[in-house]
Amino acid sequence: MNERNKTGESGLVLAEETIAAMHRVRVFSDVIDERIHQIDEEGFDAEHDDNHVDGELAKAGATYGYMATQSQRMRFGLKDRVLRGNGLITDYMWPWGLEWWKPGTPRRMLVKAAALIIAEIERIDRRDSPGTCEGCGRPILDGDKCHSCADGPILCEACAPMLSEVIAQYKEILAADEFGPGELDFATPQKLAAMVLEMEADLAANDDRKMVG
Repeated sequence: MNERNKTGESGLVLAEETIAAMHRVRVFSDVIDERIHQIDEEGFDAEHDDNHVDGELAKAGATYGYMATQSQRMRFGLKDRVLRGNGLITDYMWPWGLEWWKPGTPRRMLVKAAALIIAEIERIDRRDSPGTCEGCGRPILDGDKCHSCADGPILCEACAPMLSEVIAQYKEILAADEFGPGELDFATPQKLAAMVLEMEADLAANDDRKMVG
């Protein structure tokens, strides 16, 4: 194979990859636009979605996804009640009144399905979130690393203090001699001083790091 053929094939592969990437960007963009439409134009914000505690958003997304594979008569027949009550999967899955069923082309219905699934994921994340970072206001989701203690703020990994900063804070408390019962979950200054020594040994052995768990 001569160099010209190699160059031509490389260019073709690059063009195909570029076209594929453009298609992916369009898909992601359409789904995001639909999700924004649901929130901004239809008013289905977090407060609204959080009331759907029985998986309605996921069921609606699954219904749109399933019906996107069906014929036009099937997709639009559900809206006209022609197919309702015939034992179809949609009889069991569609969670709302038929006035909310808005069929379209298969692609359009899949975009709606994806946006509704995202809405359900967002709802679950809010439900399971340990809280909000008191440093930057970012939601802390289930599984995220964060810093927290009994009497202190909950901080995300980005806002969490370094080990050296915690040591310095504890030393300030000891030096100020204003250590009160129950402060920072320690009963006595002696216990806090012992903890500082352990943390300093840890710092020397393992270097500085974010205090998250």
